[in-house]
Amino acid sequence: MRTVRTTLFISLVVGGSFFGCKARAPQAPVVAASPAVVVTNTAREAPYIHSIPETMKQEAASRPTGTPRAEDLVGALKNQGLVFSEPKQVLANKWGARYCSMTVGASGVEVMVCEFETDAAAVQGRDFSTKAFGSIANRDLHLNRKTVLTVLRGPSAPPVTAEAKSVSEVFAGL
Repeated sequence: MRTVRTTLFISLVVGGSFFGCKARAPQAPVVAASPAVVVTNTAREAPYIHSIPETMKQEAASRPTGTPRAEDLVGALKNQGLVFSEPKQVLANKWGARYCSMTVGASGVEVMVCEFETDAAAVQGRDFSTKAFGSIANRDLHLNRKTVLTVLRGPSAPPVTAEAKSVSEVFAGL
């Protein structure tokens, strides 16, 4: 009796799922009113196929060369007497970057450094970030070869502004 009920249940579920279905005509794609910024994922061919730790490990192993890195920036800032935390890796594929990391200064300035495969990809990533987060106050973006620097200043107290200015100047010189 149990086998009959199980078979009947499966038949109803499978059959019922097809019974209510209708063939639909293909719908036209939605067209945006203004051109959208498309960020290609240069870090991997297939985005989001791994767990976050696996993705971050893969990003760390595929960092581009010939462009400033967060470690370079923090080292140069420390040489100037500024105190920043050691850079911590963050997920890069959301920006189309190969690798991203963040660091925080003693006065609270938050710095994100993203490394891209090409100069053009970096420009595209910067433009995407500008469009997506342009409404955030006290946020500056800088480009140096294949690297995009995001500086988020807290309340515009003079020490924070001075620290943010130092970060931007040092980055430009790398």
